[in-house]
Amino acid sequence: MSEKTKVKTLFASALICIAILSIIGISLSTLIVSVNAATYQISVLDADTQLPVVGAEITLIALKYVGGIFIANVYFQGHTNGYGVTTIDTNGYTPDSWRVEATDYIPQFFGVPPSQGVVVYLKYAKIRTSISINVNPSSGVVPFDIAVTGTLIDETGNPVGGKTVNLYSQVLLPPEPTTTTTTAGSYTFSVSIIHVDRIYQLCVTFGGDAAYKGCNSQLIIVNTYTTPPIITPSPEPTPSPEPTPPLNSLDLGLIGITVVAVAFAVLPRKRGKLK
Repeated sequence: MSEKTKVKTLFASALICIAILSIIGISLSTLIVSVNAATYQISVLDADTQLPVVGAEITLIALKYVGGIFIANVYFQGHTNGYGVTTIDTNGYTPDSWRVEATDYIPQFFGVPPSQGVVVYLKYAKIRTSISINVNPSSGVVPFDIAVTGTLIDETGNPVGGKTVNLYSQVLLPPEPTTTTTTAGSYTFSVSIIHVDRIYQLCVTFGGDAAYKGCNSQLIIVNTYTTPPIITPSPEPTPSPEPTPPLNSLDLGLIGITVVAVAFAVLPRKRGKLK
């Protein structure tokens, strides 16, 4: 092989090496970009109360391509913290769609990539409820009976009838007493108070169903006695004396005449002839 041919061969080899290194460099550059961390911060709030939804599951979905051919979906999940916020690292993938799910909420699906710091408002899937409780009488000498009453209503104040409610107390033996609310949403329990050495704390609960969210009433205490409590009546307040009106000139004149008349009648008078 001639020297000229060797030079051409070396030059061609050098060009091939440069081309290969360039391709490798581009590939490495592309690889570095693809593994750059990408994080998305998402907040979830209740659409009605504007309060954070804790424990909501957020799924970011990225389409995975190899050689320009779609082969699978890649899922990245996160759960909201106590502030309704989650941060998800997608390892460089750009999500094409995403969905938000939470217990008792209507899930939402988004067919577009999420934006940074986006806020999602979830609509509650069930109707919220509340239940009241009243006890009559609230105290007594053991044994005695009490009536526990109240009303179950929805978030708009309408009565919720035909629902099973439970009466709970740490003193009552299981099973817990149950009853069904009327069409007016009211309920009634009759309880016999037989223990004097225990504290009766009563609470009524509604477990909820497919349409309504459950709720609990406030805790109420029944006081028990072995003998009627002595109630000392509070002393009646002493009425304050009426203010004395100021004396006017007429009153002063009458007082002066009276004093003179009394003095003239009381003081002795000397008897004798005038000279």
